[in-house]
Amino acid sequence: MARVLLVDDTKIVHQLVRIHLTGLNLEFDDAYNGQEALDLLNENRYDVVISDLNMPGLDGIALCKKIKSNPRHALTNVILLTSNTAADTRVAAIGAGCAAFLEKPIDQSALVSTVKKHACN
Repeated sequence: MARVLLVDDTKIVHQLVRIHLTGLNLEFDDAYNGQEALDLLNENRYDVVISDLNMPGLDGIALCKKIKSNPRHALTNVILLTSNTAADTRVAAIGAGCAAFLEKPIDQSALVSTVKKHACN
């Protein structure tokens, strides 16, 4: 079973992601901001982190940089979700080490295929 950390400051996004990924044999933990995510990462190992880009405090790109700079989590795949589709944002996300960048509103088939690729190997 793959472990997934969902990071978003909106509870409905947590619910939607879980609904979209039903049937993939995933175990989920929830964080509602970047610092909460880092705290959970200090306690657990995850196959993938699915994070919102725009959050108060530590945003998704900064969170990804912190994950990738920690040798314990450097191989953890990070998938960013955002409604910000600007090219410079996408470049910054990839530069931070994100495995994938998905747009909101969330497309179920894109989410499922991306999570299968990065968490269910």
